[in-house]
Amino acid sequence: MKIILSEIFYQQVPVDQQERLSSFRTAHPRQQVDLLGVTWSYLLGGQGSETLLILPGGERLGDVAFPLMEQFEPACRCLYPAYPPLATMEALLDGLAALLDRLSIAQVILFAASFGGDVGQCFVRTYPERVSKLILLNTGLPEAQFGKAARLGKVLISLLPLRIMRLLLQRRLMRGLAVRSEEQPLFQAILRELVAHLTRADLLSAFDGTIDYHLHYRFSPEDLSTWSGNVLILQSDDDPVTTPARRLALRQVYPQAQMHLFQQAGHTPFLSQPDEFYPLVRTFLRES
Repeated sequence: MKIILSEIFYQQVPVDQQERLSSFRTAHPRQQVDLLGVTWSYLLGGQGSETLLILPGGERLGDVAFPLMEQFEPACRCLYPAYPPLATMEALLDGLAALLDRLSIAQVILFAASFGGDVGQCFVRTYPERVSKLILLNTGLPEAQFGKAARLGKVLISLLPLRIMRLLLQRRLMRGLAVRSEEQPLFQAILRELVAHLTRADLLSAFDGTIDYHLHYRFSPEDLSTWSGNVLILQSDDDPVTTPARRLALRQVYPQAQMHLFQQAGHTPFLSQPDEFYPLVRTFLRES
């Protein structure tokens, strides 16, 4: 049965863009599975011998990165999970590994952007045998100052009504959304819709993951010295989330990585500059 988009969120979106998203959702029904006492949901599609694991960023759930699946499904399987409300990074990592086990996926190409990059960098160090290639997009290394700020932020935001918590997250996600002007109504609607479905537990666990990452994890170039995989680091010169200093620090931890700096592409270059983004990634996947 074809998925009908809610008029509450998509009334102002052009019909052809509504049809695109509706067709995607119809072809990719959200699936659920209980793992380690927690319910995980995910999208799965595509074909091929390799699997691309797409980790969400700060949005945690939804399908804002569905263009990645559209682009790569002809060549590989694509797995796009949502994060359940878990209190630690370790629980997220173990849950992801359990999800791969349940789906009989031995190894993945890991696409990790923003907060997903935090998760991805921890995952490849915890389960290196499960990652063949790592693609990091506009993400950074753990720093204690961010953990302390997130800890204070959690205390303050936990006092707010759920409606205000959602509004604050929506504003933050909108500031990080870089997309071609003609597609802006669609992706803004997707973000508004997904934020409306987040629970208080979802929103607070986002702080928990950030706190844990920045206070309890530290990385060095030697961490992956015995890992045989390849890394691609993609950054934007105007990314509002990572400063030039943080971008440099990330590159120094992965000295063997392939690197590319987008010009004026914002936080989401796969949406703002797809004509440059996808050929770069395909070349990396083909040649690495």
